[in-house]
Amino acid sequence: MEDLSSQGKIFFNRLLDPKAIIFGFAVLQFLIVLMYVIRYQQEFSVVTTHWNPVRVMFEPVLLLLAAGALLPDKLWGYLIAIVASGRVIYVVGYLGLFAISAAHVHPLFSWYVLRTWLVVTYQSQPQYLIELILAALIAGYSIMLCAYRLFSRGHSAK
Repeated sequence: MEDLSSQGKIFFNRLLDPKAIIFGFAVLQFLIVLMYVIRYQQEFSVVTTHWNPVRVMFEPVLLLLAAGALLPDKLWGYLIAIVASGRVIYVVGYLGLFAISAAHVHPLFSWYVLRTWLVVTYQSQPQYLIELILAALIAGYSIMLCAYRLFSRGHSAK
């Protein structure tokens, strides 16, 4: 009986691990976008040039890969997570800001560009904001874990 309760505590502690929570959010976001794509395909079965379901699912898959790469607790996993989430931040965040900055002839990092990007993105593609927040969370956490892993090795060798 005691073994079951200790196994339950271990399982519960693993569920509260930030890596598991991030992975859960990535799975949830992936499933939400997948349901959106399936519903869109069912409602509009006509093939068009502006709709590409693979393109819509690319960022959620990258975020799922990045969150999954955090789970093994290896340095190479952290590096994969940094690269994958960095690409999502670049495509969803930076390129959008750059496009609005170039279109309105304003500095890239100005309140006008940021406010316009937020309004346009929230109205047309609200999942981009969730993807950007999740990618920033994954990138920040993996950079922190990578730095901790590298610095802890340097101090233990002394």
